[in-house]
Amino acid sequence: MIKKSLHCILLLLAFGASALLFSAHAQEIHIAYADEELPPFAMGNGPEQPHPPGIYVDLINRVAHELGITVKFQRQPTKRGQIMLKNGSVDALFSLSYAQERLELGQYPMKNGKPDGSRRIGAVAYYLYKLDNSPVEYDGKTIKNATMAIGANLGYSIAGDIRKMGLAVEEVKSTDSNLKKLQLARIAAFAGQDIDTDALIEAHAYARIVKLPIPMASKDYFLVFSNQFMAQHADMAEKFWTRLGEVRDGMTKTLAVQYR
Repeated sequence: MIKKSLHCILLLLAFGASALLFSAHAQEIHIAYADEELPPFAMGNGPEQPHPPGIYVDLINRVAHELGITVKFQRQPTKRGQIMLKNGSVDALFSLSYAQERLELGQYPMKNGKPDGSRRIGAVAYYLYKLDNSPVEYDGKTIKNATMAIGANLGYSIAGDIRKMGLAVEEVKSTDSNLKKLQLARIAAFAGQDIDTDALIEAHAYARIVKLPIPMASKDYFLVFSNQFMAQHADMAEKFWTRLGEVRDGMTKTLAVQYR
């Protein structure tokens, strides 16, 4: 009888220890992201995390704090980060756009068999901005009535897209510089990321600048959890994605002004 009771106690203790270990692991997640900056979403280059770190890092930290989770970040070259996600060396990776072949890397927030854009970490969308009296138009394929060059930020992919339309492009290093050029009518229009551009227009009251309604390019980006993490902590991942979707837009709008 005593031996049986002792055996039961040992089993309970072992189960309790396992539960504690599981709980401890569940409260800490390791997240990787690229070591190349993508302002304002991820700031700085190289392995170190700068301060401030970027909108995506701030968003993740906010959600993690609310859920009682500790996040440990590491920066890796893009390809290496994807390999680490696939083999479970990290629990999650941001930011990945959805592609069928990437499902072998990890899991996205899904709804009805498709990626759930409402629970994305963010989106990179380019819009065309012009002066309110300008005849410039964008029909979803081509820019019309541009008699001067189109402005773009230096090194942004949208510049190449505009050149493919047969139009001249002037690249400068910042959104603010492009908006100032547009306000002075030194460029026909500006192709910019709306997250940064909208915030600057509001902050500096560029009253004559208007945003054309059709996006030139738009893509959702996600926090993707590893298959190994999902096998043990799917509920946590679902809560994380859901809360991320709830706070994303409000926080992003506020932070965009700070990161300009």
